[in-house]
Amino acid sequence: MEIVRKLPRTFSICVLNFKGGVGKTTTSTHLAYYLSVILGYRVLLIDCDMQANSSSGLTKDIDGATLTNVLKGEIPLHHAIRKVRENLYLVPADYDLDTASKHIISSGMGGYTLLSRSLKAMEKGKQIPELDKKFDPTQSPLTPLSECIFDIVIFDNAGFSSTTESALYASDSILAPVEMEYFSYEGIFMMIDKLEATMASMGRELDVLGVVPYNIDERFKMTKSYSVSLKKEYEIETTVPIRTDAAVKYAQPKAQTVFELEPTCNAAKDFKALGDQILERIKESLAEASRG
Repeated sequence: MEIVRKLPRTFSICVLNFKGGVGKTTTSTHLAYYLSVILGYRVLLIDCDMQANSSSGLTKDIDGATLTNVLKGEIPLHHAIRKVRENLYLVPADYDLDTASKHIISSGMGGYTLLSRSLKAMEKGKQIPELDKKFDPTQSPLTPLSECIFDIVIFDNAGFSSTTESALYASDSILAPVEMEYFSYEGIFMMIDKLEATMASMGRELDVLGVVPYNIDERFKMTKSYSVSLKKEYEIETTVPIRTDAAVKYAQPKAQTVFELEPTCNAAKDFKALGDQILERIKESLAEASRG
């Protein structure tokens, strides 16, 4: 069966915030699930966090090849891609991901660009040239190369490392979940400044797809003022907010999303609205790129 993508090309999103506990993993997994299983887009989620929370949040079976093996140049990317839901694919992380970061640094620019080159090669139904002599494209991959056609790639990151830089280099845009409280809000400004400098040094520019107000307690009304300040300072649009919801905490240990566990809860409604909004921004970005 021929696989047809819904978007003109793959669009990659780096979900990132240097601060922990602000919803990066929950945003990544729920956005990936909604866009793939519910809307029917082909989505690849790449877990760039050595704690592997995105991986364990979607499947209890993460044996086999991981992102660590890919970044160390041991296997082609598609050898680590496994299907976890209809239209939803995963490259899991593991606790050895820090060794991949060291390998990237020692490999120089070739290490930092490996993910980007791998994704571009998959777009053409190929694998990167340096692996051609090591791996036949048909050699026992978890997902056949011919099936590795994706509309959207989502990188879930933790903190900042050479693995994060590799993901950034392979991305079209950044999506930053943030709690709308003073220290988290101030941290976004510092993060964007650092990322702009880092990517400029690598000859890349990245758009900010949006800032996601996360874990919003409706008893507090600071979200609107922080959102206005973000737009004024960086011309960044905040997205629809994600409200506090206990269903999120109960879903992850079951390797489920709230869409599966409690589809009528507030978080499910909010992630649906976020997914619709992000998809619209992706389409606008792709249309603008085609005109320019």
